[in-house]
Amino acid sequence: MDDKDLEILKLLLFDGRMSYELIAKKIKLTPYLVKKRINNLVDMGVIMKFTTNLNFLMFQKSVCYTLADVKQGTDQQELIERIGQLDEVSGGAISLQNKMQIIHIYSDDYEFKKNLEKLMQFKEIQNTENFILLIPPDLDFKNKRLTKTDWKIVNCIKDNCRKTDVEIADELGISSKTVKRRLSYMRENNIILFMIDLDTSAADFLSYLLIVKFQRIASESFNKVMQIVKNYFYVWRVANQEAFIITVFINKLREIDEHVKEIENIPYVKEVISFVPTKMFYFENWIDKLIQSNAID
Repeated sequence: MDDKDLEILKLLLFDGRMSYELIAKKIKLTPYLVKKRINNLVDMGVIMKFTTNLNFLMFQKSVCYTLADVKQGTDQQELIERIGQLDEVSGGAISLQNKMQIIHIYSDDYEFKKNLEKLMQFKEIQNTENFILLIPPDLDFKNKRLTKTDWKIVNCIKDNCRKTDVEIADELGISSKTVKRRLSYMRENNIILFMIDLDTSAADFLSYLLIVKFQRIASESFNKVMQIVKNYFYVWRVANQEAFIITVFINKLREIDEHVKEIENIPYVKEVISFVPTKMFYFENWIDKLIQSNAID
């Protein structure tokens, strides 16, 4: 992997359906080379799947990143796969640390507490720290309804958003014009999100989750953090405390320690947590089951 691959991944993370031609224009490569690089990323296992997700804001839901401390010697893969059977859990990651990342969805304080109670029933989990994501305004759901055809289209491309309009039309027995019109409607109203399931542990590059807690967030302090971590993907503001979660790409593990030491010296920084995943997991959850059930005639 190189910087061009990272640029491609950044674009696909926010639009997994983006055309080869548009990607090529943005990163100054030919469409042929873009397609070749994407196929290589798939073959490497970095891109696990091109996904179509329903915007969880449709269901008045929020997302929480939970960092769970697990007992030493725990088989983390076996544990995360058991946790992934919970309908509320959409993904997670294991690590060489005694920490595990769990991503879960909830609607209110009651559901949030119930989710945590379910997690704490796994005897390997000792305690948790929870970071509720503040969803950016550009993901706001516009109050629109889905037709039966919409549900079928979403189900058709749920595990491969890069299917063409013609391919979708042929599978569903409808016109490609209908597919194009309904996809445009759902995209424009933030009903569906085209993304990729990404396993950065399969890459030559390393990635880690950086959680920076502030005494109070000052723009100058946050800007200094972003100057230190140059190769970053996601940046999420945390709603339940003064903190940011940043996904960062690095070349060598020692860069993490270098980043943390620099960031700890920035004014108003209270604590820095780093989490290095060794494998990512994505689980079928209640939204996936809802899509399947509504797509059935």
